[in-house]
This record gives sequence, structure tokens and C-alpha cells, in this order.
Amino acid sequence: MAGSTATEGLVENRHDTATNALIAGFAVLFGLYGSWMFADFLPRAVGFALPALVGAFACYRRADRGSVAAAGCYGLAVLVVLTPFALQLPYVLNGGMVSNGGALSFFQPMDLVFLLIFLVIAAVPALVGFYLNNRGNVRERVGGAVGRVVGRVRG
Repeated sequence: MAGSTATEGLVENRHDTATNALIAGFAVLFGLYGSWMFADFLPRAVGFALPALVGAFACYRRADRGSVAAAGCYGLAVLVVLTPFALQLPYVLNGGMVSNGGALSFFQPMDLVFLLIFLVIAAVPALVGFYLNNRGNVRERVGGAVGRVVGRVRG
């Protein structure tokens, strides 16, 4: 089956051993985080397998090790942002909790502060992923800005 489209995408994207190890590491990290995050309403095996497989597939499709690391950082940032919603999901799905707040409990001020804290935490891997994807442009812009500042100081 030389013209098969089902395997073309997977065969073209062969990585070296270190990149495959990085992909496997991110997959395990996504799986462990997902199994903790979804522990209240999914079996641990499903909570591990779903994020691990989706994350590994997303990372494996990248071309080089830097973009694999950037995709892994972006995936981790997405999981961290989704954490407050996943932790509230059992309360939203439980019909008996509606009288105690239920679905509306997420909009209480303390829960919004909780969401803001997770957004700030998620910004760290997102910025690392952005840097890994755009390190050449970032270095060029920072170098140009530093050159302009040093030129003004000397001049």
C-alpha cells in the first residue's frame, strides 16, 4: 500500500530517540495530571489515557525537538487552565447540589480568584512554549532593543 493515506503522516514524522523520550515524558506528565484532575468523575485509567494519548499525538506531529517541547508546554498550560473547571464539574453534574449553589458556585468571588491563580500559573509554561517556538525572533528583538538603549546611553 504505497499510496495509503492512513500511515503517511506517521511515517513522515520520524524522530530521534531523545525527541521520542521527550514526547513520552510529556505524555506521562499529561496523563498523571489528567488522572488527578479528573479523579472525581472518571476512572483513573481513562483520566490517564485520554490526556496522555491526545498530548502524545499533538507532540509527535511536530517537526523538531524545540517545537515538541513548545507543544508540550502549551499542552501543560491548557491542562492547568482547565483545572478549576474540572474540579467544579462534579458539583455541576450532581443534581442534588443545585440547592447549595451547584452550577452557580463557580461564579462566587473566591472561585474566580481560584481561576485567576490558575491562569497566572498557566502563563509560565505558555510563555516558555512561546519562547521555544519563537526564540530566534525574540533574541533578535531583544538584541535590537538592547542595542538602541546602549546606543542612547553612550551617545
